[in-house]
Amino acid sequence: MDSTEASVTDLNNKLREEDDDNTAANGDQKKEPACFSSVIPGWFSEMSPMWPGEAHSLKVEKVLFQGKSDYQDVIVFQSATYGKVLVLDGVIQLTERDECAYQEMITHLPLCSILNPKKVN
Repeated sequence: MDSTEASVTDLNNKLREEDDDNTAANGDQKKEPACFSSVIPGWFSEMSPMWPGEAHSLKVEKVLFQGKSDYQDVIVFQSATYGKVLVLDGVIQLTERDECAYQEMITHLPLCSILNPKKVN
């Protein structure tokens, strides 16, 4: 097993342990999170009730960062097709491949508030 497989396996085990901890904290009730995600050997999969019957999976080349802030669980990994991927609380937030679409969307509202735009730097 190479180091990439080991780090992905470690991450998968940690997610399972956290799920077990949540189950123990809630008694016998197993509350499914709003967006379930998991890392299975070499893959990150995001499944959401927003898209029933669908999942978005990315091949993980290397886990670059894994931690927990005061507000959310954070994972950054290098994917085979989307470059670096930012995941917060199990939900893909941003990838290098499609970040331009994200940046464009968050600029439209402020730019639309300018009455007579001439130049954008």
